[in-house]
Amino acid sequence: MEVIPVPDLPKDRALTALRRYRKKFFGEDPPQEILEKVYDQVGGRLAFLSRVAKSNDMMKACRAICEAEKTWFLNKCWILGEEMDDDVMDQQKYAVCIPP
Repeated sequence: MEVIPVPDLPKDRALTALRRYRKKFFGEDPPQEILEKVYDQVGGRLAFLSRVAKSNDMMKACRAICEAEKTWFLNKCWILGEEMDDDVMDQQKYAVCIPP
């Protein structure tokens, strides 16, 4: 079975999809500024847009996604080096703070 990647949505389509979802399921028409902020945080990735669109607080959902992605990335990078103790390696995901 061949796996075909799903491309990210371009900005205009992502913003339109978010607006439609919020209107249909939450009865709200979010300001363009909020939609732009969402796109700036999570881009056009369908899985992220879906999670954000379904959330009561879209910006909070964006922050949670960014934090989870940052943690995953730092765990994969081994930024502390391979000489570190295992306990330090386990704690590295909580020790790094990059401001939004």
